Amino acid sequence: MENWKILLGVLTRSEPLRAAASNVVADYGEDVPPTVLYGGLGRALAREFSSLSPAEKVHVCDAIEEAMNSEETKLVELVATGLLETLFTTSVTLSHWEQIEPFLGMRSQGYLSAWASWGKA
Repeated sequence: MENWKILLGVLTRSEPLRAAASNVVADYGEDVPPTVLYGGLGRALAREFSSLSPAEKVHVCDAIEEAMNSEETKLVELVATGLLETLFTTSVTLSHWEQIEPFLGMRSQGYLSAWASWGKA
């Protein structure tokens, strides 16, 4: 099993995320930096979200939430600062954040709410 698959952890249970990761690795190589890998996942998910079935959307967001609730601090940091932040910024740019947000779990939504409002006070 490739190192990047180990790095993804529970996210590999989602076929759309696994496929997006494979594309990032194809572009950057097996030694892709973790932040680039997770950022690529967020970007791909933002672009592809509307093409996913409702069940796939739930499955993807459940995998993200499971990772956010992990006891592995590094995984949580990568999902939060890589995947979720890029998912948010890309989907806002594409004007469809409102379609994605309801599918995210409480911890993911809470992180993004705090992150988006950080510095606005």
